Amino acid sequence: MSMPTFLLALILPLTVLSSPASSIVPNASLVIAYRQVTDGKADRVILESQLTCLDGHCELVTVTLNWCLPGTDGSTVDVGRSSTSDGDLKVTGLVRDKSAVISAEDSAQGATIKYRFECSLRGSDPAGSRPSCQALTGFSGAAVKDSALLRKTISWELQPFKGARVPFKPDCPIYLHGIP
Repeated sequence: MSMPTFLLALILPLTVLSSPASSIVPNASLVIAYRQVTDGKADRVILESQLTCLDGHCELVTVTLNWCLPGTDGSTVDVGRSSTSDGDLKVTGLVRDKSAVISAEDSAQGATIKYRFECSLRGSDPAGSRPSCQALTGFSGAAVKDSALLRKTISWELQPFKGARVPFKPDCPIYLHGIP
């Protein structure tokens, strides 16, 4: 066996076994509930974010619950939204074999928030089409903010809840908006 043939015989199986990752944002609708953790202490506020991506355009909607402030008799629901179309959400993707990672970054109230969604991919997408996430398999995130009040840069981690459906009992009544 000649040297080029030997090298080809050695390299070809490796390229088949290690399929390269592709930089593409898969279609997705991923939902995760989490708490903010600062200095090892979990905040009582609960957030739930949904990242929806279709054909490379993404939207992130975050609902804030359990925002029980001292001196108030309850909490309202706060909803935030950002999107790649509006230019206030940056999203990148990495697809490999049967899984994908979607990284998203947005800003809220002076903080830069980074999210990492991991998902398994559907195996039934037609050849040549954009892959689609089937299920959320992992999540992590963090935020950083320059605090003028504290006169320093602060950061916190986004700690996801474990389990497909997690029961939640609010610390105070949650008030919804109705017709007065």
